Amino acid sequence: MSLLVDRTGGPQWFMDAATGKNGAKFTDPQFVKTLEIIKEMTDENLFSPGVNQMGNGEADQEFYQGKSVYLIDAGWRSGGMDSQLSEEFNKNIEMHVFPAINGEVRSNTSTAVTGEGFGIAKAIEGTAKADAAWKFIAFYTGEEGSKIFAEHGDIPTCNIDFSNIEMGIMQKKYAQFQIDHEMGYVFDSVMNGEGVSLLNANIQAMMMGNGDPKEIAAQYEKWVAQNDTNRE
Repeated sequence: MSLLVDRTGGPQWFMDAATGKNGAKFTDPQFVKTLEIIKEMTDENLFSPGVNQMGNGEADQEFYQGKSVYLIDAGWRSGGMDSQLSEEFNKNIEMHVFPAINGEVRSNTSTAVTGEGFGIAKAIEGTAKADAAWKFIAFYTGEEGSKIFAEHGDIPTCNIDFSNIEMGIMQKKYAQFQIDHEMGYVFDSVMNGEGVSLLNANIQAMMMGNGDPKEIAAQYEKWVAQNDTNRE
């Protein structure tokens, strides 16, 4: 859904809808279309049967065993593929963005969010401890630390040269994928979790034949307007 929101509305519209600025709301056509696409994919049987009750491991195995032709997942799955699948299998996997959408405002994009970060206690501001903390963070998130991460199967957020780093097949593909594609916001990295849980439940109900995209959008907008901290 994050990707569909980015394609149909774009990053600026999404942030406007999240904060309620410039008259943007989640009842706008951009968001309704996102839900309509998910409904259309369901109606056309583009998801595995029982997908709503399927855990990550089950979904992975459907793909790994050749029972499904594609796997919609996040980039961190690439490390597991390198460790669990054969070299021949991984060589034949391609990473793609979602196909073009009629009327999309952005094309050939995916979505991403940075990993975990660090907080520094205000009480140590101006002390040697603060200097040490900043030195550690600069190392951890900078070029040297990022190379160490890459050598151990992770893809860092720092823009580094991966050409001389030993990496798994899928890890290399994912690193190149991030270089080649612009990234939009991950929906639930911006919106409050309780509302997203409500939205997810309504989407799942729609996928099982109970729910209308416009009604779901209206219910979510109502919750956001009354509860989401982005609207404060």
